[in-house]
Amino acid sequence: MKCSNCNASLSGEYCAACGQRERGREIHVVDLAGEAFEDISQMDGRVWRTLVGLAFRPGRVTADYLGGRRAHYLPPLRLYLIVSFMVFLLMSLIPMDATFSGDPNIDLEAVKQERGQGIYVPVERAGGETELLTVSEFFQEQREEEEIPAWLVPWLERLVENAGRLEADPAGFFEKLVQGLPQMMFLLLPLFALLLQLAYLFSDFHFLQHLIFSLHYHTTAFIYYILFYPLGLLFPGDYGGVVLLALFVYLPVALLRVYASSKGAAFAKGLLVGISYYFLVLTAGAVFALVNLALL
Repeated sequence: MKCSNCNASLSGEYCAACGQRERGREIHVVDLAGEAFEDISQMDGRVWRTLVGLAFRPGRVTADYLGGRRAHYLPPLRLYLIVSFMVFLLMSLIPMDATFSGDPNIDLEAVKQERGQGIYVPVERAGGETELLTVSEFFQEQREEEEIPAWLVPWLERLVENAGRLEADPAGFFEKLVQGLPQMMFLLLPLFALLLQLAYLFSDFHFLQHLIFSLHYHTTAFIYYILFYPLGLLFPGDYGGVVLLALFVYLPVALLRVYASSKGAAFAKGLLVGISYYFLVLTAGAVFALVNLALL
């Protein structure tokens, strides 16, 4: 039997020449997850020093890394890829509840019993009342608006048509979204760095340093998600708001340490960058979902 990597003769599971583990040509998700876990478990104390530092000492890892103490920590890009892979793998295993409502006063269980399992869009009517529309009904209502630009009408017709497929298989659509999330988040990394560049336009920091901060900040967000996941299993609830609040508090503290800002400047810039990026993510998420729906 020959090694698939270097063609040397094999005498066991691992190649004596190049060290690659022989698993054949078939690659499964379990294999990828196992390799990621092996990377983490076999590394030295750098991995835990980096993870704990990112999660509980805002800005310390980034400040040390930019200051030249890089041997103490894992490379930012490699760490981001490993942690993000684990998060998106975890998300792919979570069953999606496709019923949606933006109004806490609406009984979702009653909606399910009356109208069935599906995806609903909350629409505020005159008088402050909220009505739930199916995705098809929502886009049909938008298409009938008189002030819609002509170039948008074909897209709305396509969305109305594809909404029927979405309602027939909402779980499949959400699975498709989850599969594309890593690419979307990776594209958002330089946009967050650009916001930092604008916030510190007259500082000595250049874009690559802002990008390293962005990698560490997003990795921290993923770490918080992983930490809160088992808590959600033990005590069911929506912890997204808690994670979001933690990240909003985290950001100015990290800016204070990394950029040596004054407390006032760190707070103001952290609030400005955080809110701007929050709406940027919401916009990107909405566009991402609409494009995927249009391409069904």
